[in-house]
Amino acid sequence: MIVHLNQALAKPAADERLIFIDINAEPDTGGKPAWVERVAQRLERYEAKELPDGVHAYVFVTNMAHHRALDRPGVGSALPFGLGMPDFNRPGWMRLRDTHALKQKHIDAHRIGEIFGKYTQFPATFDGGLPSEAFGESRGRVLIGETYRFGDGNGGEILGTVTAATVREEESQVVIGITDDKGRAHLLAHPLTADELADYRANREAYFGRIQPVGRKITTHREFFDFLMETHAHLPREELLNRLALAPDIETLRSGTDDELRATYCEGMVAVLQASGFKTGDRT
Repeated sequence: MIVHLNQALAKPAADERLIFIDINAEPDTGGKPAWVERVAQRLERYEAKELPDGVHAYVFVTNMAHHRALDRPGVGSALPFGLGMPDFNRPGWMRLRDTHALKQKHIDAHRIGEIFGKYTQFPATFDGGLPSEAFGESRGRVLIGETYRFGDGNGGEILGTVTAATVREEESQVVIGITDDKGRAHLLAHPLTADELADYRANREAYFGRIQPVGRKITTHREFFDFLMETHAHLPREELLNRLALAPDIETLRSGTDDELRATYCEGMVAVLQASGFKTGDRT
């Protein structure tokens, strides 16, 4: 590994370095791979004793050993490491808003790490379409903001623009809010096939063509914080300042960015709910 790392660092680079090294070991069998701890310790020693001053890089050490198990489902694992970057993917205790700030600082590397988690999930269609639309008997999902002709239940039709949509999973039903060409609001519902429901469950947030927060299982305080950040993404700055008006450091907060204000507010909400008995694992 170190030979490959030195060779990569020896190459000229005018911008941030992204280094990918595959260890080509036996396929991982589940749980935390045995090689991860050894690799992390070796990179930490390299960083402390061998890394030239001022040199840093995003290092992604992987084990994509599909060729060693051709008769088994594909598995793979990856360790992102910030070489010369003590604030990227290191263990330790940190405030929620600080972890958010660091994630935004290294957001591209975080997204690469997330992609590795989906590396062995092959798309079901070549064009990115949903399987229910490509192979099933789907009538076609509606997209928020688009205009369609809907049946009115009395043999007629309504020309309307979709303004909202949600799925009632227990009833296998989609509920659609529309506004017709006369400005009148309507609420329509129709059943979903099993394939359509499966596609919705796999793509909850973007199923209707627009990213929107949906209910989810919260298992950690960080996940709850992230959920709050999403649901409060469009809260105006003045409203954030109003809600933080009693904070002891409000004058300092006024000079922060909108994202910093939102992170401070959401962190406070997590603390309040935790103090009131909120348990991770509850559904929001």
